[in-house]
Amino acid sequence: MPMRFPSIIAAASLMSVLPAVSNANLLVNGGFESPALSATFAVYDQGADIGGWTVVGTGDPVNSMAVLRNDYTEYAGTLAFSPHGGIQSLDITGAANRGFNGVRQSVTTTVGADYAISFWVGNQDAAFPAYTLASAISLDIDGTSVGTFSNADNTSADVNWKQFTYGFQATSATTTITFYNVTPSDDMMAGLDDVVLTSAAIPEPTSLALLTVGALGAIRLRRRNRRIGG
Repeated sequence: MPMRFPSIIAAASLMSVLPAVSNANLLVNGGFESPALSATFAVYDQGADIGGWTVVGTGDPVNSMAVLRNDYTEYAGTLAFSPHGGIQSLDITGAANRGFNGVRQSVTTTVGADYAISFWVGNQDAAFPAYTLASAISLDIDGTSVGTFSNADNTSADVNWKQFTYGFQATSATTTITFYNVTPSDDMMAGLDDVVLTSAAIPEPTSLALLTVGALGAIRLRRRNRRIGG
């Protein structure tokens, strides 16, 4: 018996072979939840690994980065350091602003494909001494700075989080993402949290047409075989 809905089946077959638009995070530990802290904070020197991120930079190599847990506080518990999400976040200034240091991670990418990276920059309440200036973080892609992202907004007695997104096209099979602290030295906190790198790569039009023809051809072959077989 001939099939009644070849176009519907063709669409289903095509969907099974098309690569989906990827919303999965290509970075590991984008929320800095690993390693899980046993204390309210931890500091890391240059060269250390923070759950897949490597501490780099030209600033003070000691205590270059700090990871804060959601129960870390200052000023006798009146100043909170809440992460944007999860339990932990990164203070990219390290212990008392160690200068031009940061975290780096490399991922596999497709040359010519489009990618988007989003992240949250945290700024502590300027009403408290040592936190009076804007938090500023520089984003580097493959060793080139693509911009400085600042947050001067305030939340009473806690961290204010502001999201930024940057799109780019991969130029090599491996892309290196680096965030650097560029917060003025008189300010002691710049939060980084929930870093997400995604790909929106879809087939080129020519490839899509070939996939369509292939799917329709397979359906016609099945119909012919059914008729021959009775």
